[in-house]
Amino acid sequence: MVTITVVRNIVATAFVFAIGPWIDGIGMKNVFVMLGVLITVILLSVFVFIFYGRMFRVRGAARYRRYAGKQFECRVVV
Repeated sequence: MVTITVVRNIVATAFVFAIGPWIDGIGMKNVFVMLGVLITVILLSVFVFIFYGRMFRVRGAARYRRYAGKQFECRVVV
């Protein structure tokens, strides 16, 4: 939870310092259009995980078992 909060705050801080020059460079309208397209792509990417999530999990299962077996306290992976 702490890592997620730190990363989120770093991204927010970087965004605050980058938005001014970005708006000065290409204009307010273009910045909002670019952000809208970016947010739309990110939000629509959920469908990739809905349709292909099972395949991703099946493909990564062997790798997960291998890395889980290398833990300091070996867990039993069923």
